[in-house]
Amino acid sequence: MMRLREFEIEGTPKAARDRITRNVTELVLEDEGARERRLLETALALILFEQTNEQVYYRHLLCVEHLHGLLQLNKDLQEFHGARSVNTSAAIRMQVDACRRAQEGIAWGKAWYLGSTRSLPEGNLTAEEENGLLRYVKPSSIRHRYKLAARQLTDNERLAIGMSYAEAYGDPSRAVHFAALRRPGSEVSGAVRVGLLTMVIIDRCHALLGRPKMKMVDQMSQALETNAYAKERVRDLSLGDVEVGDFVLASDYLAEVLEMKQSSYGNRSFRIRFMAERPLPDVIDDWFAARHVKRLYSRKVLLTKLRENPGGLPAEAVSLLREAPEHLLQDALRDSMIAIWHAGLRDALRKPPIGEKARKTRR
Repeated sequence: MMRLREFEIEGTPKAARDRITRNVTELVLEDEGARERRLLETALALILFEQTNEQVYYRHLLCVEHLHGLLQLNKDLQEFHGARSVNTSAAIRMQVDACRRAQEGIAWGKAWYLGSTRSLPEGNLTAEEENGLLRYVKPSSIRHRYKLAARQLTDNERLAIGMSYAEAYGDPSRAVHFAALRRPGSEVSGAVRVGLLTMVIIDRCHALLGRPKMKMVDQMSQALETNAYAKERVRDLSLGDVEVGDFVLASDYLAEVLEMKQSSYGNRSFRIRFMAERPLPDVIDDWFAARHVKRLYSRKVLLTKLRENPGGLPAEAVSLLREAPEHLLQDALRDSMIAIWHAGLRDALRKPPIGEKARKTRR
């Protein structure tokens, strides 16, 4: 974060006038993305260790990671250099014995760090059998770890880590991998996220150690625990505040909420019907994540406002709003909302703030 500030990167970076500035900016942002990714993997591991906070699991993780590295090394030597290392094979056999001892007492269903929860086979190991061992010690994927951890996250952790796998790992991965059509990420939120992830890691380490007395860490943990903003923000991003029948903005498009679904990870999506403009002319309705759906009026509030102050609505619309039976009210509200949208609400909502308008004028 200090490097981002040093180079005055305080928003999505603007196009630099010279090549050197662009290269330096890109270097700093890639470094931030790589650090963000490493911190994310560390945080997920610490969160999952909450369910396996015993020495047997720590020892076993270290053993299988070392064995996996040795197996990959010999496989690489054979594939790209034509022959395995005898010394590495000997080290593999010794490490296999160590892993067999370490796996005693392991409940395989809790070994979240492995892609295959099976014990190593018994018996002597020949060189030809080395590659077959890889499936026993292959690490679990980050996607698998995220899915396991997702239901254990606190509100602060959900903000820091992300509420879906793509959100958690997408931007950091793009920063470290080549892509011909690379999309810009959110550099400012990434820099903030590095700080949040660091706090999450410290707090989780403290918890795994049994919360020993540490003044600065205790103060940080207390601040996280009493952070009301995190709870409100997570609710806004994951659940939203709209109901079926409400009139909303779905990514700036006027729409009506038709249906709601909630995933097993606690995030909602809403099926909406476009009421005016559409992204594509043939798409009448679509699903949007809760964070992209903002309520303009609930059905109840809009009905009350229009009955009390119909404004410039046609007389027949006012009559329908006041006298229509319940099953026709939604149609009347929909027509009234479209009329209000075209009468000026659309332009008012899409007008840039005064400060933003002045900045564009100066440019």
